[in-house]
Amino acid sequence: MKTRLIAVAVLAAAGTAVAQPKEYTFNWNFGDTSHNDRGGRIDSITSTYNEKTERFTWDVTFSDQITDGYTLVVSPGDNPKGITGELAMIYLDASEFVDGGSGDIVTSVYGYNGQNGATSHIDGDASTPGTQTPGRIQTSIYDSFVNGVSVVDNVDGSRTFSLDIDASVIQDAFPPPPGGDWTGVAFGEEIGVWFHPFKNLDTTYFGAGDAGDGFLNTWSGRDGWLDLRDQGTSFVIVPLPTSAALAAVGLGIVGLRRRR
Repeated sequence: MKTRLIAVAVLAAAGTAVAQPKEYTFNWNFGDTSHNDRGGRIDSITSTYNEKTERFTWDVTFSDQITDGYTLVVSPGDNPKGITGELAMIYLDASEFVDGGSGDIVTSVYGYNGQNGATSHIDGDASTPGTQTPGRIQTSIYDSFVNGVSVVDNVDGSRTFSLDIDASVIQDAFPPPPGGDWTGVAFGEEIGVWFHPFKNLDTTYFGAGDAGDGFLNTWSGRDGWLDLRDQGTSFVIVPLPTSAALAAVGLGIVGLRRRR
């Protein structure tokens, strides 16, 4: 009986020693920090990142209905501005969809060049003199990495943008800009945010036969901003697959046998 109790204790310890993936949630509300609402009055933001599935979501509500799209960079803590070669930049273009338009909402992803502006689709590395090839990663015109995207005008006069993407293709990318550790759009116990909503957004895209087919050619408009660093998040544990749990138990059994 004593040997059996020791075995159970070892198995329990082995199970808890396995790192559990987490899903992190970030919430921000108007008034929490300074920001510029020139591209739309930001009311609230909710974002999630799942370490296991690499699913990333970004839901933002504006208390007015002037925003046509946005650019977004997130980091695991630092203010993304100025960081080159480590983070992804998302361009969300709803200019042909909002206000009764019939066009699609287009999502484009690039390696962020570190500049305080929407130039990553033009210059891949702002730290190097001259114009470098942009780090094109994904475009929803041809790729299916977007699980869901919507823009809804609410009855109270607000406007909500919702984006849900499979970030695995972004996390696995190796864009041209050199740099340190590539984290793409991931965040954890902390998040840094560089978020620029745009009004009067005007965009064009490269067509068939061009080197950047389906990617941005031009992006311009009047933008506001929200810059954040070291913002705390909450998390829930994501259950491990059964096979992983069994493997952890197996490790405990092996350890027990060796001690005996």
